[in-house]
Amino acid sequence: SAKKALPDIRFTAVQVGDAGRQVVNCGDSKCKVLPDVDSVDTQAVTDGESWYYYEYRQDEKTGRDVLQLKRKWIASGETVLVTEQTPLVTPRGLYISPDGQRVAFWLDGDRNSKNSLTELWVYDAAAGGTKVIAEKIVRPAVLTEPKWNKSSTYLWFIGDNAKPKEDPRPELLLVSIQPASFAVAFPSLPWGDYLADQLPVFDISPDG
Repeated sequence: SAKKALPDIRFTAVQVGDAGRQVVNCGDSKCKVLPDVDSVDTQAVTDGESWYYYEYRQDEKTGRDVLQLKRKWIASGETVLVTEQTPLVTPRGLYISPDGQRVAFWLDGDRNSKNSLTELWVYDAAAGGTKVIAEKIVRPAVLTEPKWNKSSTYLWFIGDNAKPKEDPRPELLLVSIQPASFAVAFPSLPWGDYLADQLPVFDISPDG
């Protein structure tokens, strides 16, 4: 029978070992190591074509360091500003979607307050803009890092919605991208038993 052409498979892999981290981009039956970038506080993430990372710039008027979230294209070295620290909010964390099209991050309120509010935002590479997808969240109530589902349409994390004088009430919180929504999912399950750096291995269908 006639030979069938192999599909054009492309992927980006992160290899971690004793010597450190190496990011490899594979396509056209070849793999090459991507030049890494330095990032402040949070490790840089890549979609295979660009890096997302944090760096400081010095404010000319105040002399203070301002934290910036940037996107840098690997081939050209071109960079764009995604968002930056203001007197009211500070960006934190980088969570890239499986399809490489979106990056989620937190915008924290006053870092010096134990009960400051935070919001979950998403940068959309295709649209070139950001939008808030979950807000009015108390920072200490976020118990795990947000995780994307495989189809890049939802994020989830375990949070504690109990009031200060109530017993802890860990719940699975589901955040939809389009339209943006924020709700408790599967409330009957004992999510407090699953508190760890990694959530249980499961996924959510594209329609939720």
